[in-house]
Amino acid sequence: MTPDIHITRKTFSALSAQDLAAWRALMTDDPQRQRAFLSPDFCAAAETAYARPVAVVMVHQRADARLVGVLPVQARASLVGTLGVYEPVAGVMNDYFGLLAAPELRVSPERLLASGGIGCIDFSHLDETQARH
Repeated sequence: MTPDIHITRKTFSALSAQDLAAWRALMTDDPQRQRAFLSPDFCAAAETAYARPVAVVMVHQRADARLVGVLPVQARASLVGTLGVYEPVAGVMNDYFGLLAAPELRVSPERLLASGGIGCIDFSHLDETQARH
């Protein structure tokens, strides 16, 4: 586990230009992380199309405040969403879901969700690259 990290959650609309630039940089550092469904542009489109806020769990290194992980999710659109159940952005339309992270990041799912204020995420599968985080 990466010990010295700080995990927060913001709504997509509350992200600064600096947050979005760091997110895009995290995506372009490695071809494995260049996934449209994990991009800020997809989250912006989904937030508009579904009229539901996108929540972004952000992981920063404490030492230099560098963004090392992003987990974009949306609250479910039904009663269970009001009870804290989240899903991938755009729900079943999204066939690639997971933590967009720098290679060195190691965080338990329990810590990531609890620190981000996410009770649980309802999803059907993760890519095998998710095992390294």
